[in-house]
Amino acid sequence: MLITQESLSLRQGVKVFYPDNYKDKSARIWLSTGTTQEDVKNNLKYRQGAFVPKQPWREINTNEQSLIYSGEPNCHLNEWNVGSHLGVFRVPDYIIEPLAPFNLSSIDNCEEYQSIAALPEGIKAIEEVMQRLSPYVLSAKGLEPLGIQVTKPNLKTVTVNYYDNLNEKLHVGMHLDSWDKSPLRRRHLSRNRLCINLGREDRFFLFINLTLMEMFYALGLSEPKDIYKHYRGTNLGYEFMLRYPDYPVVKIKVSPQEAYIAPTDNLIHDASTIGKNYPDITLTYIGYFGLGTENCAG
Repeated sequence: MLITQESLSLRQGVKVFYPDNYKDKSARIWLSTGTTQEDVKNNLKYRQGAFVPKQPWREINTNEQSLIYSGEPNCHLNEWNVGSHLGVFRVPDYIIEPLAPFNLSSIDNCEEYQSIAALPEGIKAIEEVMQRLSPYVLSAKGLEPLGIQVTKPNLKTVTVNYYDNLNEKLHVGMHLDSWDKSPLRRRHLSRNRLCINLGREDRFFLFINLTLMEMFYALGLSEPKDIYKHYRGTNLGYEFMLRYPDYPVVKIKVSPQEAYIAPTDNLIHDASTIGKNYPDITLTYIGYFGLGTENCAG
């Protein structure tokens, strides 16, 4: 695919929400200098054509903060936009209490972890946490656990998958989820993701702050002419990163016992554990989640 590279500055798009009691929110957000295709000859194997954030990272300035951070609390849960809002919050103790017997944060290396989802009591605990997340649930429709993931530390990006009938998983790089396989015009209605950091160190959520339709228009595409070529929108992120290699990736810190809510079916994203020493442990659900001031006090 021959695409002419162009420059594009950070735009307003997906908005990030924090509870009112979070101080110095800007110190939790960084920008990369763009994206670059990972060298597949790297010791850490990536799929062919994978994109990763381009170094170095820097803190955001005041203008960039206004483009990324909402600046206002989301007053009511029913005002949450599942397709373009992203939130970070501390998970109350009572919600993750069912996981306490498994002492997950004490794991020193990935080899120590034995899947609790294979145990009846583990399945029950994951289901119980899901029920206790009800203050953050917009609709019970489509609510389901994706389970606990334990990943090695110090990874530029964490997501892996099988490709081309290979027997080993390759790192995906910046990517789009497709749990609901929605067409492009309905991507903003897809279920979003709630992911809890159960590890002992910070982790980082990475994303490009434009929805798929915003990328569609940024690429100069138009409706209805181009909409059928990009029926599900799965190639838009790839084309966008090729065209605009200097467009930054946003990196948000998610501390232990914090969670993020993000529209990962409508957003190019990944996570990172770079610079960390202990296994990255997360518990993830998909459904229709949101934040409002009534559940931001914790």
